[in-house]
Amino acid sequence: MGQRLDWVDYAKGIGIILVVVGHALTNIKGNDFCNGAAIVIYTFHMPLFFFLSGLFVQKSINKGDKEFIVNKIKVLLYPYFVWSLIEGSIRCFLANKITIQNAVTTYDLLLIPFKPIEHYWFLYALFLCMLMYLVLYKVDKKCFIVLAFSVACYVIANNMPFDIIRSCFNMFMFFVIGSIYNRYNFDVKVHEFNRSLFVLASIAFVFLEIINLTSGPFFSSRFIIAIVGILLILSLSKILCLISGLRLLEYIGRMSMPIYLFHVLFAVTARFFLKKIGVESTTVFIFVESIIGIVMPILFVLALENKVPYLYRWNTKKININN
Repeated sequence: MGQRLDWVDYAKGIGIILVVVGHALTNIKGNDFCNGAAIVIYTFHMPLFFFLSGLFVQKSINKGDKEFIVNKIKVLLYPYFVWSLIEGSIRCFLANKITIQNAVTTYDLLLIPFKPIEHYWFLYALFLCMLMYLVLYKVDKKCFIVLAFSVACYVIANNMPFDIIRSCFNMFMFFVIGSIYNRYNFDVKVHEFNRSLFVLASIAFVFLEIINLTSGPFFSSRFIIAIVGILLILSLSKILCLISGLRLLEYIGRMSMPIYLFHVLFAVTARFFLKKIGVESTTVFIFVESIIGIVMPILFVLALENKVPYLYRWNTKKININN
């Protein structure tokens, strides 16, 4: 069984920065560079998070089925419902006051148990992945059936009837690969040639993304690019975790859950005020939205977590999505 991996928080830090920047980029319309950069980020950043989430699922399952399910309800479903309702209600209210992108209706709020709003789909899909893995693991503890099922899910994902099921099926294979990676101690093997892996993954990633941007995506390339992107971030994170001056990145990784939950609200607010004061620079929009989207959720949690213990998790204990 794999152990706690030192580089994981660095990888989560890189991943959540890419999420925030990616959302800032998609808000810029008619800019080829921003569009291309967003495409590159979206080819691998969410598969990365499912891979990272799968690393420690085995450790959670070993605590018992009941504790596993209860923990995932607290860690994933609780913030999903609470903050989907809060952000959705704010968007619904503002839709009648000002023009906003991706306005939410009362009907959308009623569909939250079945149809996620905006970026909250990740929590819903990850919960479903956790449940699928638990059920399949009971059938085959060596994970051969689990892996085969995840491959089948990936193949048929785009033919499924609902967005959340498509998202879950598309990401389940990366979740399973993460579990297998840690369970069979592949990290020890990777560590021996990590710098070479970083160089090779960097070259392959650039090559594949150039093809993707110039020729357009095709079915098999989606998986290959995502895996190469994961290997690139994995190897880079293992290098960065050895540099003592980059502990801020590790801290951002540890705060990835609240950043993920709250960054859109703060970034949208920043964008609104930038437009109000007449800012037109694309660079300023991306930079300010990204900084605000990372810094403000951290300050928000630090200011309110002790006063509002159920702010984004069920109880007052430190809950980590990987436990």
